[in-house]
Amino acid sequence: VSAAIGGQHTLLLHEYGYVLVCGSNEDGQIGLGENVTTANSPEWNGLVLIDSMSAGLDFSLFMSSNRGFYVTGNNAYNQFCANIEGKSLFVPHILTMAGGNITTWNTKSFEAGKASSYTLLNDGRLRMCGSNEYGQRGTDASYDTITTWSNDNPHRLLGVGPSSDSLFIFLADGSLLAAGRNDNGQLGVGDKIDRNEFTSVNF
Repeated sequence: VSAAIGGQHTLLLHEYGYVLVCGSNEDGQIGLGENVTTANSPEWNGLVLIDSMSAGLDFSLFMSSNRGFYVTGNNAYNQFCANIEGKSLFVPHILTMAGGNITTWNTKSFEAGKASSYTLLNDGRLRMCGSNEYGQRGTDASYDTITTWSNDNPHRLLGVGPSSDSLFIFLADGSLLAAGRNDNGQLGVGDKIDRNEFTSVNF
């Protein structure tokens, strides 16, 4: 069993691919339908078999190898990378993404931040959408656009979670890049200035 923990919701992934959920569903983040919350034992949310998942503050992302990419919850900042007018989704929807869908065949990893989402593709591109208040997408783009960052040796995404306004990218050569909120020096770049472009972290 693995778990993804959002701001006030929890996702549990069974070894056979079943997803159990509990906690707040105010914005549809556990995908049980509108006005449904589970505060006791986890409940099955009806998704097809899932391979991996990630939880943002109040939204959730799921990947199914035979069905595709599912999203549910708050989309106020377009963190689903799709044109659904910022509406919350109260049951999981298959994501049809502008500029090409993401599948297990072309996706290396994906992560949900506080109100942003990040998808690392096998070809080295990092597709990002959602909140960019602190430059966590490595650009000064607005929240309602999809941005793409390319590098020939990205390895994996780090430091993303339901309270995260920052992003770390670990490269295959062992180097580390960071962008986003840095008001308390949390990026480790030697100052307390937010970064809206990916900056090398010495460690």
